Amino acid sequence: MNPDKKTTVMIGVLFLSAMFSAMIGNGLITSIVGVPDCLENVNRNKSLVVLGMVLEMVCAIAVVWLAVLLMQVVKKHNKNVAFGYLGFRIIESAIIFVGLVSILLLISLSGEYIQTGAPAGASFETLAKLAVAGHYWGFQMVIIVCGVAGVMLCYALYCANLIPRFLSVLDLIGYPLSISPPLLEMLGFGQVLILYLPGSAFEIILPIWLFVKGFNISEVGSGAGRQQ
Repeated sequence: MNPDKKTTVMIGVLFLSAMFSAMIGNGLITSIVGVPDCLENVNRNKSLVVLGMVLEMVCAIAVVWLAVLLMQVVKKHNKNVAFGYLGFRIIESAIIFVGLVSILLLISLSGEYIQTGAPAGASFETLAKLAVAGHYWGFQMVIIVCGVAGVMLCYALYCANLIPRFLSVLDLIGYPLSISPPLLEMLGFGQVLILYLPGSAFEIILPIWLFVKGFNISEVGSGAGRQQ
């Protein structure tokens, strides 16, 4: 397996790892903290909460590693996009870790709540709600930053013709749509989950394409330095 092929396969693996670790990790955490008796539920299911945190950390590491590998391909066509994409994914990773601090605080709070017998239940519940909200809105910001990074990447892939144009176009539509649900919720309109489908489809189809066909590497050499 030549180095280009190794890099391409690893990019595909990281795409899938980032997407599924984020989905499963956030789903685990949300299912436990998103109930009325949040503190008791967190204390009873601490191991699952920690597992969800670990999966979100896997996502945070994967997105940065993914961006570093993609730089090797994209910077030969557009250095500005390559470094911009890396920057946004570093920001995304940082937001994930900041959001996880809220969950750590929630775990500590749940322990205190159980030990003290919850004599000040209202104050505990208020702090718990703030911690849950901190993680939730942090994850919404992750989606927005990921969407912006995705648009940048697919613009570069489209211009360089490194993947089939239909895939680039799918994501140039999909990522802006994936930004819409959190923005709509921030404006008070609620989530429209179907808007995530095109972007999610791209993040599954692209890795499969890379495993089977890889990037059009011939375009890399001919286009080097084209869009500096």
